[in-house]
Amino acid sequence: FQQGVTTFIATATDLAGNTNTTTVNFTIDANGPTISFISPLTGQDINKDFIINVSIQDSQGVNAQSVFYKYENNTGSSAWIPMTNVSKDYWHALLSLSELSETTYTLKVNASDLTNANTVAVLTFEKDTTPPSFPPPSVSPSTTSTTISWTTTESANSSLNYGITLALGTIRTRNTATTHSFSLIDLA
Repeated sequence: FQQGVTTFIATATDLAGNTNTTTVNFTIDANGPTISFISPLTGQDINKDFIINVSIQDSQGVNAQSVFYKYENNTGSSAWIPMTNVSKDYWHALLSLSELSETTYTLKVNASDLTNANTVAVLTFEKDTTPPSFPPPSVSPSTTSTTISWTTTESANSSLNYGITLALGTIRTRNTATTHSFSLIDLA
């Protein structure tokens, strides 16, 4: 049978020629719901508790008793944990980082529709609650310019405050990297 609504018509005729007909419609649905992550985003670094938000849609309707999530890494996996339906197509659950060690995780959301067709959506995220560390910057001064450089233990955005007073001066930022260098010119 093909996907969609199928109709059967059953007919019975007795020996006297009396006929009765019955029509039965049923739906064939082998496709599970469509699950879209709203948050977190795949590959996102997370440093605090967060809410898993997903949109789940299916033409046959979503089985509210079948929406769960779990997280796993290279050392283990949680059990499937129920999610809460917050409005028609939206589901959420709070994930506490206190349960997790600092590493990369796979987050899975499982949902079934009313015909028990199933879908699992997957993304990865990383728990990162440790700030980058770095040794004191190296400074290469001249009479009119200075270059200040440092290397961080992980990719990070960098900024440099500088000036001749405690209030400091201009802030310059750079893109995410592990090697950071700023050249200050026209200092005379």
